[in-house]
This record gives sequence, structure tokens and C-alpha cells, in this order.
Amino acid sequence: MKKVILWSAVFFAALALNAAQPQIPFTTSSGTVMQRLLPTDGRKAEVRDGIVAHVPGGKTPRHLFFRSMLILKPALKSDFAPEDALLVNLRVEKDTRIRVRWRKSDKTYIDQPIPEVPLTGKKEFQNVTLPLPEAPGKQYTTLFLEFTPDPGRVEYKSVAIARPRKVTLKLSGNPAKVQDRLIVTGTTAEPEAEVTVRVRNSAGAVAEKSVRSKDGLFRLEWKRPPIHIYRWNTLSASVNGGRESADNSIEIPLYGYRADDSHAWLRVRGRDIVTSPKAKEGERVFLPAGIGYARDVILPAQDEEVMRFCRARNLNTVRLAFYTRFFNNRDSEPLDIEEHIRDFIVPVVLAAKRHNMYVILDDHGYFTAKIDEAKAREKQSVPRWSEAGFQEWIRRWVKVAEFFRDEPNVLGYELLNEPHDITPDLTREWYTRCLKAIRKVDTRHIILVGNCDWSHARAMERTWGKTAKTVDAPYNNVVFAFHDYPEDNHPWDVMRFLEAFQKKHNVPVLCTEFGATHWNKSETVCRMFEAGMFTVFARLNVGWMIWALGRLEDNPRAPYNEVDKVGLKPPRFDSAAYSDIWIPAAKVMASPFPGAK
Repeated sequence: MKKVILWSAVFFAALALNAAQPQIPFTTSSGTVMQRLLPTDGRKAEVRDGIVAHVPGGKTPRHLFFRSMLILKPALKSDFAPEDALLVNLRVEKDTRIRVRWRKSDKTYIDQPIPEVPLTGKKEFQNVTLPLPEAPGKQYTTLFLEFTPDPGRVEYKSVAIARPRKVTLKLSGNPAKVQDRLIVTGTTAEPEAEVTVRVRNSAGAVAEKSVRSKDGLFRLEWKRPPIHIYRWNTLSASVNGGRESADNSIEIPLYGYRADDSHAWLRVRGRDIVTSPKAKEGERVFLPAGIGYARDVILPAQDEEVMRFCRARNLNTVRLAFYTRFFNNRDSEPLDIEEHIRDFIVPVVLAAKRHNMYVILDDHGYFTAKIDEAKAREKQSVPRWSEAGFQEWIRRWVKVAEFFRDEPNVLGYELLNEPHDITPDLTREWYTRCLKAIRKVDTRHIILVGNCDWSHARAMERTWGKTAKTVDAPYNNVVFAFHDYPEDNHPWDVMRFLEAFQKKHNVPVLCTEFGATHWNKSETVCRMFEAGMFTVFARLNVGWMIWALGRLEDNPRAPYNEVDKVGLKPPRFDSAAYSDIWIPAAKVMASPFPGAK
């Protein structure tokens, strides 16, 4: 009897919990189910009359955008038809912009195929129609609806996968080259229909071309469409004269990238990185100054905001931590490298192009399985890659290089983050074999190589002294990267190692990672180290990448120093410690982006 009473209590408690859960109807071709819709970042949910509202919760949010999270149970299969779209019925309190991200069952993410869509704060509910991503054969477990700036109160009635339009439109080809040639494809509900494709430039002027669909499909190629360069334009299609809403496709934002971007290439000359002779200023020394972007590891993906934030602080480069084999080096999360390029790297590179920024593609690995981050720079017990794993790493880097070989806004390929517990000779051999394989498909990009001992400056000569001048012959387009943190070595020791290496080999060096470990070093040690390193960079004319963006807001007294117990507590988070040091350094040191003639 006691067991019956106990199980009854559990059952009714579960029913009560489920009833209180913020749920909305989610409709697909299989029917309608109730799915949980949860707020994040300190927001709270309210449920009334079948409407789920997400409202400020009184806590300081970790990020500068608001995100709702729709939990998909069972997981949603991604085998959408071209005519399918995402429909969200919502109401926002303030003007904002919405973007959509999907989390796949393999724990990786894919963004919607267009950037943010503007929303107007209204008293009425509005239907927002958004395109679906292409990831055949995958399953989605979570839908994220992200808003920036703060939308205030957001209310939801329903979400659906439906076919609301009689015509669809998709941008094909290289989006960075649409100034020269625009290629679009699409579908029509009718087997044959007259389709009008329109380009609306940033001033509102409209140009159009027509094409007829066959078997419900169409393709149009438009040479030198009248789009505005360095501005957002709009691309759309219609049938039946666009008389009804369903006769018009979802509008696609179309950015006017400059098709001839040859002025943006960088290369090595002696101990310097220099700009292209085709740049407006001619060939000049270029000093990279940037910051690490651990996308979806430290900071949720927000590429446009990241580039805007960096440009405002006079940075010229973002070092993107990406992965060739396993996401965040977790062997439980293997990657499809072509998907990772398309879904993870390309959005960052395109955002960089829009803001005249460079991207360093940093394979953030170690020649080993995932390390114990709490003991980084100490001896690790994780296994080193097998020969098969090493060969797979090379194969995937070649894929990356093949994809980006014509992209000058990629400053270079940083082949690996921090080798450790490995001999100098084996480090040099593995780097060199990868470099040679890349040069078979890409002879133009800078390649950045690290060092055997966590990429410390002190290990540079040990690792590369034998081949520094010849490792990339005849291209000679290699930069030697180093990383240092408080008490790895003092700045004056780092300077001594760098001066000796450059004097002996006449090659460029670049600090692609450094910073302040305020969680285990005192405030004085951290600040002295950063100030000292910036002095070294200025004296030797060496570029730098501070690690890493944690929030798109500067609060130089937060991070809270765990050793000295000083700073703001609870912390509001600094963009990267310490913003009162690295931002002035960037404004003094960073080279301007090369101009086009």
C-alpha cells in the first residue's frame, strides 16, 4: 500500500511539473507536439493562456544577446524539402534582430543560411518566416532563437516547419563574388512558372530578371548585378506578380563584397609580414594585433558582433579556434571537416570580410588527445596521436587549404595550437609534413608553426633552428608562432629568445596567444606580465593575439583575481583580461587594413 501511495505521489508530481513547463506547439508534416521552450542567461519563463513569455530575470546576463531554446524531443530529422521553411509566431516588445541556430545530435551547430532578420516591436503577434539549413541525414536536438539587441519581453504562440511560399530562392556559388556573378536556384509550387528575381540595393533601387521554371525548378545567372559594394542589398523572387504573400520568396540579405580583393593579401618578406603591392598604400609592413575567438567553447557564436567589437578597439585580426578532427578535442565528438568548414569557419570569414578584418585559422589542438586544461603547461598523461591520426590531420588540413586558397582575408593557417610532451625533432617533422602537403594545393597563404614545448618562445630555436630558413622553400611564407603566460617566462626572457632567433634566421615571429591567468596568479604578476609583453612587442615590432574573448563588453576590474581577492565580485566579466592594457596597445600598434586602389 505504501508503494502504491508513493508511486501515485511521484506520478501526480510529474504531471504537475509537466503542466508547469513552458511548452508551445511545434508542427511538422508528422503532426503537432508540445515542446519545451526555455529561456537562457538569467531570463525567466511565464506561461499564460497557452502563450510562453521570456522576460528579464534580474540576473546579470553572461552574454549580450538573449536566447530562447526549443528542446526537440524526439530529435527532428533534417531531411527538409526545398520548399520547407521555419515559421515562428511571436511578439517582441522592442525593435531587435533575430537569428537562428540548430544544434545537431553530434553536438555541433549549424546557423540559418542568412544573417539576422530585423523585427519590429509590436503589440500584435507576427509570423516570422526563416529559411532552413541544409544538413541532409542529420538530426536536430535544439533550436535556438537569438535576439540582439535586447528585445525586452518576447512572447511565443507556436513554431512550425511548413511550406508557406509558392516560390523559394537560394544563393549558389561563392557569396563573396556576387559582384561579378550572381547565381541563384529555386523551386516553384507549379511545374512551370514565370519567376522574377529582384535585387534591391541599399538605396532601395530595384533591378530584376526573369526565368521560367521547369519541373518546379529554376536557375538564373546574373553577370555584374547592380548591387552596392560594402553595403547590404536584398535578393528575392516572386511568381504571379507577387500579388500575395505566398507568391514571394523569403528575402535573402545580400552583402556587396568587393569581387577583386587582391589588395588584401599578406605575405612574408624577411622578418616582416607585408601587404600586397596591389594595396592602395603599396607594400608595407603589416603588424597583426588581434584576439582569440573560441567560438561555441568560451563565447557562443556571434560573428557579426565579434567583428564589430574588435574593429571598434582597433584590432585587425581574429584568431579563430577551430578543429580538424574532434570538436574541442573531445574524441566523443568527431567532426565532418567539410561541414565544419561550411558551418563553423565560413560564417566567421565572411563576417571578417564585411568588417575589413583578418582571420587566423587556428587548429586548436595539441598532437594529443584532449588535455587537462587545469594543468596546461604541465606534463600531461594523455596519449599522442597515432600515425593514422596524424595522417588524417594532414588530410583534413589539405581540405581546409583547398577551400580557402583564394581567400585573402584568411591571414594564415596556424597548423596546431600547442604541441606538448614531444621532442623538437618529431614536432618539426610533423609540422613540416603537413606544411608540404598544404603547399601542393595552396602556395599563397602564410603558414604559422608552433614549438615543441607548449609553443613557448624558449623552444623556438630547439624546434626550428635547423630548418627555419628553408622549411618552406621556395615559397618562404612561414611565420613562427609562440605562446607565453605569466611565469612561463618573464617578458625580458621572451624578448631575448625572440631577438636571438630573428637575428640568426631573419624570419618573422608572431605571438598568437598570451594573456593573464588571473585565477592562479596575483594581480601584480598578471598586470606586470601583460605590460611587459606589450613593451616587448612594441620594441621588436612583433604582432600579437591576446587570449581570449569572453564577453563583448569591457570591465577591466573584472576578472576577479582569485589569488589577491581583488576586483569586482561577482565578476561582470572582462572582454579579455585586462582591457585597460590591451585596448590602448591595439590603438597604438595595430596596422590598418590595406586599402583598395
